[in-house]
Amino acid sequence: MPKSKDWLKKEATANVSGIILEVSSKERSFKDFGGTQTIITYASKLKIEKIKKGKDLKLGQVVTIYSRRHVWKGPGQTPPGHNGHFHKPVKGQQIEVFYKVNKKAQNEVLFPNGMKLIEKKKNK
Repeated sequence: MPKSKDWLKKEATANVSGIILEVSSKERSFKDFGGTQTIITYASKLKIEKIKKGKDLKLGQVVTIYSRRHVWKGPGQTPPGHNGHFHKPVKGQQIEVFYKVNKKAQNEVLFPNGMKLIEKKKNK
């Protein structure tokens, strides 16, 4: 279930927008609930173009943000729990992101809707 914008603003260490310069990913699979669960972790390099919240951030700075997706292959519906972020990061996309610094000192995107694609305005 998506979190409210107020919740995202309150919980986030930072709220920035910018362009994704690069994306790398790692997959980890394990047997669970009679099927296979695969977790894909994305590390995205984001060039900051706008800062709404965040200490020690600068326009033009590149930060690495972490997000993930869960893929289920097995009988029945996906098991209960987090299924990852709504949005999969792609190089060249412009996004707004709400993230929190986790215990590993990584910028982790808030679940499940802490990353939002910014639609490019079409010329008329």
